[in-house]
Amino acid sequence: MIYRYLKTLAATALALCACACSLTGGDDDEDAVQTLTLEADTYVITADGNSAAQLIVRYGDEEVSEGIRFYLVGKDGKNTPLDVPALLFFTEKPGSYTIWCSYKAQLSNKITINALSKALPLPGLPEDSDPMNINFHRRIFITQFTGTGCPNCPNMISMLRNFAQNETYKDLYVLAAVHSYNSDDPMYIRDLANLLITLGGNGFPSVCFDMNPSTLIPNNTLSVLATIFESTFVNEYNSISTKAGLSASLVTDAGQAALKVGVKAGANGNYRVGAWLLEDGIEAKQSNNGTAGNFSTHNNAVRAIAGCNAAKNDFSGTEVSLSAGATASFDFAFAFDSDVKPENCHAAVYVSEKIGAKWIVTNVIDVHPGESKGFEYDAD
Repeated sequence: MIYRYLKTLAATALALCACACSLTGGDDDEDAVQTLTLEADTYVITADGNSAAQLIVRYGDEEVSEGIRFYLVGKDGKNTPLDVPALLFFTEKPGSYTIWCSYKAQLSNKITINALSKALPLPGLPEDSDPMNINFHRRIFITQFTGTGCPNCPNMISMLRNFAQNETYKDLYVLAAVHSYNSDDPMYIRDLANLLITLGGNGFPSVCFDMNPSTLIPNNTLSVLATIFESTFVNEYNSISTKAGLSASLVTDAGQAALKVGVKAGANGNYRVGAWLLEDGIEAKQSNNGTAGNFSTHNNAVRAIAGCNAAKNDFSGTEVSLSAGATASFDFAFAFDSDVKPENCHAAVYVSEKIGAKWIVTNVIDVHPGESKGFEYDAD
């Protein structure tokens, strides 16, 4: 079983689809129980006035095109009426646009469409070097929960730095630091503010493997982290397999990044793909309860997410059904604040599969600006 090693442990195309809420209600009102959903055929367009996203509105199982009112959500949270002729959304202004609609007194879910600058075209993917191969190289996705106001977090940071310098470990994992301890942290990521709670944790620092709740290691068991790395990455790594491989290309510009992702299945099934934009070299004073070292330079901080449904605390990714050996591609885009330095960014791209009742990350890669990574295979 591909996740048997976890028994040894301690205990984002952007597709957002949520249930609507009714303005009227009433169990005897047939219309009131219908769900209004909003989707788009693409969630990444070019801000040239021509490239467009076709909006799709469903009232229950029925697709509707008239009598719909659309609204744009501003950065201040205010809703502004939005004209969407022929249900086509287009713009000449680059940015991230959050949209919802109303129909028959029902409110839809919100979706986000990213309009890329004309200077930032979507990249392509490299050719598959071995189309018949499904023996993928696997990496583990490590999520670190931290914050500048967390006095004990330098303990975890120090330990993870040591792992990063270990030649045995370095190509076996991708690390993402979720700053969710204090909201005045300059790297605070609101979209992931509840991820630790969703995974069943409540203490800082904590770390988790592959977004699997059973692998969550809280602060009071940090001493076992080295043992877990040793048993997972060294002793058992060769026995761990994955059912999916990833390829990706990333380009960045001021305030935006465009990401093309490919996923290849090793077995028939459903998979989910997501991505987090990470930034290195951020200077911010770190609270410290006596750990030796300088911890005010932060790396791998999550700055934006794609392919996930943050409103539902679902970060497993955008779903796709594939047969063994088949591939699919996704266009993702990130919009970020002016304090983010594009040249210091990179993206953690991951694929999840359903293990029991939960979606668990089964593979992850890290891609930098201007880089194109093909599917990576291990020797038989």
